[in-house]
Amino acid sequence: MTEALQASVLDRMKRKKFVPILIILIALLGSACTNTQQEPQNQDTTLPPSNVEPIEPTAPAPPAYTSPLTGMGGDEPFTQRLFMVMVENAPAARPQSGLNKADLVYEVLAEGGITRFAAFYQSEYPENVGPVRSIRPYFLDLGGGFDAILVHAGGSEEAKSIITKKGLPSINGLNGGMEPDYFWRVPFRKKPHNLYTDFTKLKAAAEALKLRKESEIPEFYFHDPDDPVIGEDAAKITITYNPSYTVEYQYDPVKKAYLRSMDGKPHKDLITDEQIAPTNILVIKAKHRVLDREGRLAVDLRSGGSGTLFERGKGIPVKWVNVKGVIRASVNGEEVKFYPGKTWIEIIPEEGASLSYE
Repeated sequence: MTEALQASVLDRMKRKKFVPILIILIALLGSACTNTQQEPQNQDTTLPPSNVEPIEPTAPAPPAYTSPLTGMGGDEPFTQRLFMVMVENAPAARPQSGLNKADLVYEVLAEGGITRFAAFYQSEYPENVGPVRSIRPYFLDLGGGFDAILVHAGGSEEAKSIITKKGLPSINGLNGGMEPDYFWRVPFRKKPHNLYTDFTKLKAAAEALKLRKESEIPEFYFHDPDDPVIGEDAAKITITYNPSYTVEYQYDPVKKAYLRSMDGKPHKDLITDEQIAPTNILVIKAKHRVLDREGRLAVDLRSGGSGTLFERGKGIPVKWVNVKGVIRASVNGEEVKFYPGKTWIEIIPEEGASLSYE
């Protein structure tokens, strides 16, 4: 090997040794630079104060429509014509179906010391309602005040005569063709305590009879739900219609409603087993007169008189008047307000009945 070649080989060998060393040095320098960049900086992380005002939560929008009988809201106009259903209250008819869904219920004596219910429906409908029983003239007055379609199973001769003469909107379960098309009888109760209907059938019956579907309905006045209640303590109400029939209401502060009992037993719905619990109880006194040996009554619902309104565990004395068939109560000449919810009006005789509360 010549001296020139030896020198060239030695030179290449030196360069091969230098290259790895150079690569290692570059890698070490890069790592050092990276560590330097990752060192935390002393920066001010405090955010500048905001000039934007906090957004206040908006109140829920009021309902588009309000029920004239309950004061509760809804998405559709409350123009559907009311149904007033006569519901029996004899022991053989208990427990009834559908009373807990009625917007408004009147309880009035019929005959034999037994009451009957006139139940008004519009804002909601139960699965079925009954037992349906006969109608009396004073119930015609109540139904007429609300332009309601009358649902009943026959009636006194006087009541049937008035319906015919005045052409009142009537769906009579005892008329030919009404049963079984629009009413039915249940097998677990004896006739006449077993006639029932539902609102699909009643609407179909109203259509078949060409009854008007819509109506302008008289309205009650209602409190704001948060309005304070006034009056004397009335957590428990006892209404004695006669020695053989007593109604009690016990206020439930959680439900803000009165739990109803009859003759010491909770008054429950047959289907739902729900205890009836209206928001407002209006008790009024009216003159009662026996008409015949059957014990049928004439009840004066036009002359007005005294009463007591019970709301949210309190009671206040009122005066009542009949305004175009609607019972309205007032204090010092100003009509009272109900709390939004269902209302029961108890009509008791001026003599022989009693009301107490505590």
